[in-house]
Amino acid sequence: MSDDHKPRGVEDNAVEALAGGIVDLQDPNDSLLSSNPEASTDAEETLDALDPHGKHVTIYDVAKLAGVSPSTVSRTFARPGRVNVRTASKVHAAAKQLGYRAHPIMRVQPDRYTRVIAVAVADIANPTYASVVRGVQFEAAKRGYTVLLVDTRESKLGERNEVTRALQIVDGVILTSSRLSDSDIYQLTKVKPLVVVNRIVPGVPSAISDMSQGMGAVVQKLHELGHRTLTYMTGPEASWMDGARWRILSMNCEKYGIRLVRTPPQNPTVAGGSKAFQAWLERPSSAIVAYNDLMAIGAMRTAQNLGFRVPEDITITGIDNIFAAELTTPGLSTVTTGNRLLGRSACRHLINSIHSRLPTSEVKMVVPVELVPRGSHGPVNPDLKERILSVTRAALAARAQ
Repeated sequence: MSDDHKPRGVEDNAVEALAGGIVDLQDPNDSLLSSNPEASTDAEETLDALDPHGKHVTIYDVAKLAGVSPSTVSRTFARPGRVNVRTASKVHAAAKQLGYRAHPIMRVQPDRYTRVIAVAVADIANPTYASVVRGVQFEAAKRGYTVLLVDTRESKLGERNEVTRALQIVDGVILTSSRLSDSDIYQLTKVKPLVVVNRIVPGVPSAISDMSQGMGAVVQKLHELGHRTLTYMTGPEASWMDGARWRILSMNCEKYGIRLVRTPPQNPTVAGGSKAFQAWLERPSSAIVAYNDLMAIGAMRTAQNLGFRVPEDITITGIDNIFAAELTTPGLSTVTTGNRLLGRSACRHLINSIHSRLPTSEVKMVVPVELVPRGSHGPVNPDLKERILSVTRAALAARAQ
């Protein structure tokens, strides 16, 4: 059962135990708060400019020149009353030297709520993040909040810039599979309440799937099917969750005596899975676990196009249980990650933090997962080496014609 089709009552209880509409952040001039009676209509300067060389100048550039932290720069422009005159003068001088141009944006009084929260995702086209956003949106609407969507397009710089801009008009932020460093995230928590999803940052609230449970179930199942070699198809290099999955797989493979290797980092897409399978051909194994379902689908499609049979020759497992996992032939075995529940839990905790105004502290909301076996799982093929040679010869012969 996919995350979006679980009984509502069961999900509500899970959210309790673990702890609007959507606007896309594209134009900083949009009057996002024009209908909010609690928002001021005063205009202020936002940190958005180009230097003489055409390079986009960020809040971090201003902070470096002024000799202060990025959070101090943000407060100087968003909450000037909280910064002393001398520091504010240094920040404004640095901003002027870097050539900022002013953009009108609604400034929220520091003692009022906008009832808007930002949720940043690495790629909105990825069904995994869409499920997280749906969970956030559902919970936010229950609490009278609107969701501001920030699509960072797998870019660390883009995430840092766009989230920094959003801080001026939201009450809090949810970072989903953030590519930012721990240091960058700490700086953001000094400005607004924040929760990270699919990531653990010491001292910061987080909502994560129980990958120990999920990866353990996968490796145990593969061992029962007779597999003794496994390839992990690595996802984005900057992904914290990718590293966590690799470490957990390594521990479980060692426990069951399975040889584990991994492919070079790839984008978490169907195309990325296809490239990863090409790397698999250089060091084949009887089973594959991909960073996510999209990569698994790409690997499966490429394998079948080359002449391999799934699961007769290769067993393939994905992660996330997206809707497309049921549409492949054969159906893709995968691990649920409770993405909608992750979104709801993170949103509820964030809103509670906004209104409690307590200092940020480390809270881990762990969502249970499970293995969903489908047709892509099968027993090990003892003649896999011969099959690889046969498929390779056929491919070379077809290419020569």
